[in-house]
Amino acid sequence: MQTSASEEPANRSPARLWPIVILVVALAGLVAGYLAVGSPGMDDRVDRTAIAQQEPVARLGVEEFAARMANRDSVVINVHTPYEGELEGTDLFIAFDRIADDPRLPADRTAKIFLYCRSGSMSDQARRTLQSKGYQNVADLDGGMRAWESAGRAIVNR
Repeated sequence: MQTSASEEPANRSPARLWPIVILVVALAGLVAGYLAVGSPGMDDRVDRTAIAQQEPVARLGVEEFAARMANRDSVVINVHTPYEGELEGTDLFIAFDRIADDPRLPADRTAKIFLYCRSGSMSDQARRTLQSKGYQNVADLDGGMRAWESAGRAIVNR
């Protein structure tokens, strides 16, 4: 018996092709996701300067924090409560949980603001609060005054 051109052989039925189609679609999705996220080695092709200009400042290590706070075009705020000392050059003391509406904050939302506390947790929370209020150049000291002291820098107690 001869089959016509419109008839398919039994081993090529559409029902048998579905697992292959699903596998191909799943693999295509994995490849697309891998390419979208990036792969190891792709960092060499990323313009880190452009990314840094788009991302708000966040957490700074001791040396970078010290260098930036030495530049007097910024505001340095101790947000730790209760008072347990301060860094030389601190401009303001504002409790981390009261910073959102403090009238002493710069009116300019692009002003450079550097925050710190004892361990880094209160300043991290204060940084996030200020960023949610539209401040664009806010950073906090990673590890707080503890990291500052561990790096051999002095804490002032007044």
